[in-house]
Amino acid sequence: MNRARSIDGCGLAWIETGLGPPILLIHGFASTLRRNWQETGWFEALVAAGYRVIAYDQRGHGASDKRYGAADYAPDRLAADALAVLDAAGAARAALIGYSMGARIALEVAIAAPARVHGIVLSGMGTSFRDFGGPEHDRESIARALEADDPREFPASARFYRRFAEQSRSDRRALAACWRRPIRLLDSRALAAVATPALFVVGDRDAVAGDPEPLARAMNQARVVRLAGKDHMSAVGAKAHRTAVLQFLEQRTD
Repeated sequence: MNRARSIDGCGLAWIETGLGPPILLIHGFASTLRRNWQETGWFEALVAAGYRVIAYDQRGHGASDKRYGAADYAPDRLAADALAVLDAAGAARAALIGYSMGARIALEVAIAAPARVHGIVLSGMGTSFRDFGGPEHDRESIARALEADDPREFPASARFYRRFAEQSRSDRRALAACWRRPIRLLDSRALAAVATPALFVVGDRDAVAGDPEPLARAMNQARVVRLAGKDHMSAVGAKAHRTAVLQFLEQRTD
């Protein structure tokens, strides 16, 4: 793996493959570039379509450096990480594909550095995300379940994230810090300021993401694709997901 260095010195593991217009892939919470993108067929599909694929492990995840303070995962730092990887790869401009938390970061990059972004795919993201005014949840219970020796006393939703973290052999203390990260609320004005074309892709059974339509309507150039019969986990590697994204990219990359 290659290494990039973010603005605060955090080391980021990244890889690339293929030739053509660059695509930056940003994985979701408690996942890795391998689990989110390689094992689900995204690398193969994008390279076959003629793209240069760049992907990285987010800070606190995979082979990237771990941080243990919630402020280390603030929105500006996570967006800076993505830009640091693009810089290390020598990519002045790229299309961004993010899943779940990765989609939120892709949106943050599009707001902070629009000249670097040539289209964004926001997959597995809708109004149920906690910084879009979705229903209130006990954020701390998930962080505590990640840290606990025995998570059985926690709600099923918290145990879900614990199991996912264990399956990927993650640093659970780093993930707990990431989960406690500061939230930057976005309103309709911030979404309307996103100039780059955007595509939302969400499973029609995805209760984690919720409805992306209000977000898409608030943006100038956004549309929504719903994946029939898919939830938050099964939508990631769905063939229909890749097909929709490739169709979008054909119109966006140069």
